[in-house]
Amino acid sequence: MVEVMIILEKGAIRIKPDPIELNLYDELEFLLIQDVKRKDFSKELAKAKKLKWKIIFENEIPFAKATPQGTGGGGQLILTKLQAEELEQVTNMKEGERGKIKLGVAMQRGEHKYGIEIVDAETNENIEDIDPIIIIK
Repeated sequence: MVEVMIILEKGAIRIKPDPIELNLYDELEFLLIQDVKRKDFSKELAKAKKLKWKIIFENEIPFAKATPQGTGGGGQLILTKLQAEELEQVTNMKEGERGKIKLGVAMQRGEHKYGIEIVDAETNENIEDIDPIIIIK
């Protein structure tokens, strides 16, 4: 499992590591960290009670959800296509709040541009966004 941190800081989103580099069939999970001090909140952030973190792919999502099938250690993994709703997570608006979005298994080699959007969960007002890449080897 490859874990990548998405950190909301004062006026920016930071990804660690950036760019993300994976091997084919690696599993990826985003750890969502709200690390903005209350005194540094922007006008939009100060109004939000909950944040919605969204991972958006323009084209096909290059990951699949892996679900164990069978019993014991000899079962198979069934891979199913991810839906856009599975790439969203809502967190409470407080310093140090954390969440997770599990992307699943990397299934398609190449450079994949994606977006990270953080919006007010109630109003959908944009707070921050960024367009990084994931490299699958």
